[in-house]
Amino acid sequence: MARSRNNFKIETVEMMVLFLLQNQDLYGYQLTTLIKKQSRDNVIVTESTLYPTFYKLFKNSYTSDRAMSIDKRRVCVYYHLEDAGKERLAGLLKDYHEITVGIERILPSDLDFTEGEARIFIKYSEESIKEYIKLKPDCAWGGIIIHFEES
Repeated sequence: MARSRNNFKIETVEMMVLFLLQNQDLYGYQLTTLIKKQSRDNVIVTESTLYPTFYKLFKNSYTSDRAMSIDKRRVCVYYHLEDAGKERLAGLLKDYHEITVGIERILPSDLDFTEGEARIFIKYSEESIKEYIKLKPDCAWGGIIIHFEES
């Protein structure tokens, strides 16, 4: 499963597109808007990212497309999820789950991202940390912000 960073990003967009196409056929602008809205503006997929993804999905028969005339001059291209795309989505969701579980095993579950700074809240008493520091006075504490919680 080891994927490069670039593949991880590309496959994430691919996964989101395939996932959203499960419910209905959509056109490009609808997909970019849905991704932005459902992620509460945390994920923004531009058309320059989306259309190469569509090309790959279409080339691999994961999706099909159909053009629909809106008026005399405008045509809207709708994308449809094919059976091969459903299988691809299942594989991408499995990879996503494995990656997410792996990341959660590395990062502390109690990270607090406030004011752009990651803080690790250590859930020990102030006395136990002071005792540890007495035992290991040369321990490097630089960069770690310790928050003492009431027990």
